[in-house]
Amino acid sequence: MFCLLHNDSKHFIITLRGQFGYMMGPDIGVGVAVINNEKVLLVKESSGRNVGCWGIPKGKVDPSENIEQAALRELHEETGLQGKLIRLTGLRSDLRNDQVALFFVFTATVDSKQVPEIQDKDEISDIGWFTADEVRHLDLVSTNMSILIEGAFEGEGGLVANQGNGVVYV
Repeated sequence: MFCLLHNDSKHFIITLRGQFGYMMGPDIGVGVAVINNEKVLLVKESSGRNVGCWGIPKGKVDPSENIEQAALRELHEETGLQGKLIRLTGLRSDLRNDQVALFFVFTATVDSKQVPEIQDKDEISDIGWFTADEVRHLDLVSTNMSILIEGAFEGEGGLVANQGNGVVYV
């Protein structure tokens, strides 16, 4: 049994993760689809289970931030870009290890004078702008990622798919 003796929730969650090897509570991730001149910005994974695959800049929400802050942080950490979120584009809902896993995707804009650059080569091996047709021919991190990117291009809402590994809303 644990007792939280102070309001340092970030420290408490990090301690739990370290002792048990997993996060208690929902697994919350975010992604950012930057659309510019009818192209989406994608990054290529250089490590992990999705090495060599493309996807939008994405990552986990830290205990001390909300989903919007996390999305903008991930965009900057992976591409060096400062963005402005314009809408919630999609949501993937799933169960992983018997806990809720949510992945929120935002559409964002960036100043056209900014140039994306790889910030951490251990995480990202390439960055590029792709049309919707070009995206269809890429190795993406998942089928759900394809659906979420398509939703960012179209900007429509509703239940799109149940791919057997979660439900995607765009």
